Amino acid sequence: MSQLNDTTRTVTHLIDLSGIREFRTIDQCDQTVTLGAAVTYTSLLSVKNSQCAPPLLRKIAGWITGGPQIRNQGTIGGSACYANPASDIPTGLLALEARMVCVSAERGVRIVDIDKFFKGAFLTTLADDELLTKIDVPVDRPGDVWGYAKLKTAESSWPVAVAAARLRKAASGAWLAHVTIGASTVVPTHVGTFEFSNDNDVGRETLAHIQECVNSLPAGSFWTDELVSDSYRKRVASSAAFKAILDAFAERGN
Repeated sequence: MSQLNDTTRTVTHLIDLSGIREFRTIDQCDQTVTLGAAVTYTSLLSVKNSQCAPPLLRKIAGWITGGPQIRNQGTIGGSACYANPASDIPTGLLALEARMVCVSAERGVRIVDIDKFFKGAFLTTLADDELLTKIDVPVDRPGDVWGYAKLKTAESSWPVAVAAARLRKAASGAWLAHVTIGASTVVPTHVGTFEFSNDNDVGRETLAHIQECVNSLPAGSFWTDELVSDSYRKRVASSAAFKAILDAFAERGN
């Protein structure tokens, strides 16, 4: 829509899918929450049953840059399909281990694991004749806690780094923080799982460990655009991951 507004792109036909009810519903069945592809950020924030609104996605939706107009019209599926490296939603979906339900009139339904959905900057595995219809998200385990962090150059800018941390209690009693980064990378990326006995263990050694994991990512993993360079994004990705872990422990304390 932004390309249509600034006339950098012209089209002969524009199809509005928002009238398809199934695309706007949020349902839970057994251990899966299903989001229609046209569920908006506002719809996600308005769900009264918290089990049908994944906490991580609610946290992300509340922080979307752009204000009410973006939250009212922007959709979870639209953000995923646009695959802008600087978007929040792709990172959240990868952290949640979502599955993307794609449909072709000729070939029928194809379910794609989220780690195979994003192929590059503004590029997904969707074929030309396919449509994303819904997104399946596993329900959190009891006791799971989510942290999220976003770094921006200005309040109204795209993020230059985001990170999600899922905090889960291990059988040993330790806390495991599974961390996913994005916006800094061309596609969202898992960076590792970090173990803590409690929140007091999250310190300089943790940040150094995260930096090692980030630095070990393959060449070309980081994203450059008009805001900042890939080298800058690589430097701040560790800070975003560290802040996400701190946020998860703060949520657990609440």
